[in-house]
Amino acid sequence: MYRLFQMKILCLVVLADLLLSACGTLQVGIETPPPTPEPEITVAGWQGYVQEASTGTQYDDYLVLLPQGTGEFGLVGATPEIESQIVALRNQEGPGKVAHFWGVLRCGIPDYNSCQLSVDRFRIGIDTIMSEPVQGWPGNIVSVEPDAEIDEAHLPSGRSPWVFGYQPKDDAFVLSGKYPVRFGIASSIAENGLPVYALKLVGLRDSGEPIQIWGEMDCGETDTNGCTIWVSRLDVAGTPVDPYQDWLTYTNTEYGFSFMYPPNWYLHSEVPASDEGDLPLMNFINLSTGDLWLQIGYKFASEEGVLGTGVGAGDLLPRDPIHFLGQQVKKEWLVYNDGVKNILYDMTIVDGLSFAFRLSLTSEVDYETAVISPESEFEIDLILSTLLLISQ
Repeated sequence: MYRLFQMKILCLVVLADLLLSACGTLQVGIETPPPTPEPEITVAGWQGYVQEASTGTQYDDYLVLLPQGTGEFGLVGATPEIESQIVALRNQEGPGKVAHFWGVLRCGIPDYNSCQLSVDRFRIGIDTIMSEPVQGWPGNIVSVEPDAEIDEAHLPSGRSPWVFGYQPKDDAFVLSGKYPVRFGIASSIAENGLPVYALKLVGLRDSGEPIQIWGEMDCGETDTNGCTIWVSRLDVAGTPVDPYQDWLTYTNTEYGFSFMYPPNWYLHSEVPASDEGDLPLMNFINLSTGDLWLQIGYKFASEEGVLGTGVGAGDLLPRDPIHFLGQQVKKEWLVYNDGVKNILYDMTIVDGLSFAFRLSLTSEVDYETAVISPESEFEIDLILSTLLLISQ
């Protein structure tokens, strides 16, 4: 019994040695791959302040992104001169505390929170506006002040930055990735003089839709984190956005023009020229949606005719003109009880054709309370911006 017991132990030992030997032989051929470095992140206009690291740590300072909670990481100047300027920023208070930073962020390296920003440049304050391109930045749009009203002064006046759909700090573009940096966002002004992406950007607020944007960023603005991105191209969920997507086209071959209009607008039958009292009327086209009624009058310049006479109660207030076929057309609001009831566009002549436009409320509404919203006015301006002359 005793001898048999020893033999069993010996077998177990021999088997264990063989297994260990075999495992050791297998492990000789396995190479542990080196850790994959994280991709570099280009930093442009990120806002924050430099904080001195706590005593006893191996790091000297780090950048705190704004708003608080966006992220913190080490930083170093790309040149000795920039480094000395960064050192001077540590623990600053007052107007000189917050700055915008540019450079390259690398992670997986020995610095504060395992990341380090190599700073190419930075700037303090918002005294001077700096512009630079934005190329395909991914992110989404959130409300900053959800109850902020859309600015009614929605067309640019001179060098004014006030455009439809834009009010400083009403919403923000949040950059995708490890650091959700925020910027102000608005549509750029297209060749037709309109911020064509304004309605799309407003509609994307708090939707969670992933977007990519192209355009130009101005830092030095009184906008979210001191920067505004003016969008000239917009992709939603990987698909480029056409501001006129699904719009329909009306064409008049006799007079030689066409225009586009949204699918939710109904195109009524054309109304030929006629008389209103002693005044002849132009030909005109009616479009309607909900409580809104749009009239587009047209005639040859050699023909007589007006779009109509008489308007409802209220006061006429001049508005910024619109761009129309290379010209500026004057526009007026008819205001009653502090609400816009009609929008009138002056008659204009282009290449022998005369056009006039009017947006009204339908007769079914309560004139005392119903109003034309800024969104509706902007949509009309978009419709009119699509009008083109064609060969007759």
